[in-house]
Amino acid sequence: MIFENVESVVLLITAIAAIMALVFNVYQIRRNVSLKNMELWLEFEKLFATHNEIDKKLRPGGKLNGGVELSVEEWRAVEDYMYLFVLCKKMMLDTKLIDQQTFIDIYKFRLANILSN
Repeated sequence: MIFENVESVVLLITAIAAIMALVFNVYQIRRNVSLKNMELWLEFEKLFATHNEIDKKLRPGGKLNGGVELSVEEWRAVEDYMYLFVLCKKMMLDTKLIDQQTFIDIYKFRLANILSN
């Protein structure tokens, strides 16, 4: 009889420990996913920073604003810049890393500059 009670207590303690470990693992996984998402976001910011020169040229008053003929190099730069938005859609919007409104809030000025040309 005593052994049955001891077995029940040990089983209960084991079950509680297993549940606590599961909850902790779920928390860790969610935290790691959030950190990876932030890293991806920062990588996109770095990629956009490498295209700051073309972004400046596309702004109102910029060299490429207003129907100016583009050189082959400038077209490549614009296409590379625009491709970043395709990547953003696939990697951030389609995977629900960010919602559409957040994307618009962050990149609206860049998209407006492209569309104004």
